[in-house]
Amino acid sequence: MARRIKTLGMWIVLLGAVALSPPLPAQQGGEQDPQVLLEEMEMLQQELMQAQEAAMANNPELREQGEQLQDRMLAAMRAEGFEPMRSLDRIE
Repeated sequence: MARRIKTLGMWIVLLGAVALSPPLPAQQGGEQDPQVLLEEMEMLQQELMQAQEAAMANNPELREQGEQLQDRMLAAMRAEGFEPMRSLDRIE
């Protein structure tokens, strides 16, 4: 379950990063193959997950903060009427 919650958190972080990123050249007028974009997103997600795991493994305090943030995020989602595990099942 912790792995699934971590995956949900990674999706949230990734979507936030994409939303805040500068436009790609394809978004500035040209078109880019959706499959290529999906592959790039998956590669970036994998890199981000590896970096997060390394940071957490090397810093127990950061790991504790991450767990606290995750608990608060899940509580806030439930308070707003969302069931995070159902959402994660749907994403998977």
